Amino acid sequence: MEEFAKFIRNFTPSPSRTNTLLNGASHAGIRYTKVAIIDDGVDGLYAGLGRNIAAGESFCNRGDSDYDSFFKSSGGHGTIMAVLIRKMCPHVKLYVARVNEERTGNDTREITAESAIKAIKWATERKVDIISMSWTINETGPTATELNQLTEAINKAVENKILLFCSVSDQGPRNEGRFPAACNRSNTFLIGAATVEGQGWQWLGKNDVDYIFPGTDLIIGTGDPLFDDGSANSSRRTSREPYSGSSLATALAAGLAALVLNCVALSSPNDLKLVKTHRGMQLAFGSINTGGGQEKYLAVWDLFEKKLKDLGDKDEPEVLGEIVQRLLSHVRGSVPTALTE
Repeated sequence: MEEFAKFIRNFTPSPSRTNTLLNGASHAGIRYTKVAIIDDGVDGLYAGLGRNIAAGESFCNRGDSDYDSFFKSSGGHGTIMAVLIRKMCPHVKLYVARVNEERTGNDTREITAESAIKAIKWATERKVDIISMSWTINETGPTATELNQLTEAINKAVENKILLFCSVSDQGPRNEGRFPAACNRSNTFLIGAATVEGQGWQWLGKNDVDYIFPGTDLIIGTGDPLFDDGSANSSRRTSREPYSGSSLATALAAGLAALVLNCVALSSPNDLKLVKTHRGMQLAFGSINTGGGQEKYLAVWDLFEKKLKDLGDKDEPEVLGEIVQRLLSHVRGSVPTALTE
């Protein structure tokens, strides 16, 4: 997808496209998809990510305002999610909500429901297009009141036409980390990791995910030629060891959704409200596969990368237009008008 990301980054829209923006901020006629990352913070100095961060807020309560800042990542997890989202969609504005974490009995960290509730409300108030949540909350952790408040926050985001991407819990047969997706299962995208063969990762267990995206043995943090400016901070490297987990897959899924919104805004802005619904994005994702493969594993390269081979015979707007028409092929006429209002 890197070649297509480069194509989109350099794409110049026609003047007639510049005023249809929905909630997105614009620059030179480009609609930037607004994605909220609820995680442990994002290092804005890494690979130029600071240029994509539009706003941020910290919901940590340790009392150290500097250490708890949203532009610092306690474990590097949120930074990795930001890198993956931007790799999928260069025209993205990130809204970073840093949440509080607590140690669990098995020496892992879990996000607190209280801070997650505040973060989701904050992202909703910022009118983002997408909320990416690459984590789970164990149902035995929060109080009944907190679970109700978490559900209310998720439902409010749904009411505001925000696309919600949640990770499945990578616990194998154990299926305890069901939230936040379980708060409103029919209006959240539950994402799991796929192997290099396109099969569901063994640690997904019996979870009924909506989609699986690459999420095993990914090498991350090797720099991004689209955004690195050559400075020491922007080109810093992280470990070359591979990462695995459904959290990675969730970031890629959120990034793909952001890219779909970006492409539609550039080529067919009048259809943006249709695809900016849960049902609309489902149908757009469904149009990526042409059959013969797993419906839950999207062969994105077959649509986006292969279309670039037509650039020799067609101009950029025509190529992008064909991609968007494919994405919208099942959306038009299938999304009730009431869902877009």
